[in-house]
Amino acid sequence: MFPTRSSPSILLLACAALSNTTAVALPDANQTATLVEALRRAAPHTDDPTLYSDWKMREGAIAHWTPRCVGVSVPPAEFAANPVMVRETVACVMGPVLEAQMAASGGDEDLAVRRTTAWWMVGDPNQYQAEGSINSYVSRVLRYYWALRTAQ
Repeated sequence: MFPTRSSPSILLLACAALSNTTAVALPDANQTATLVEALRRAAPHTDDPTLYSDWKMREGAIAHWTPRCVGVSVPPAEFAANPVMVRETVACVMGPVLEAQMAASGGDEDLAVRRTTAWWMVGDPNQYQAEGSINSYVSRVLRYYWALRTAQ
């Protein structure tokens, strides 16, 4: 999911592509925090024991993200019992994704949130328009996101 290294040719292509584009406003910490809260509010209401925290995260995601964001692997139950750690971890992961999707969408905040939400749900930002549960979830997160943004 997260590359550990990039080939020099890919980096050169990315730099060349960026040099030919106009500047896009990057999301600020408030936008990331708003997205994190929208993801929490839109999380499915389920008692599924394989999903942890208010964000309904899978054990594999927790194992993958906590070493990077917290500095140590945290067991799922311990992770879920610490809402501050969970929120910080989700922000740590989603901040760069939102930033990348803001750039990919040409600064269209609505589209960036949709794409970021699809990435959160299925690992593919291009699925933001997919039919069924993905679209329903993306729409729910977007509604929460804008409700929270307008209330600020």
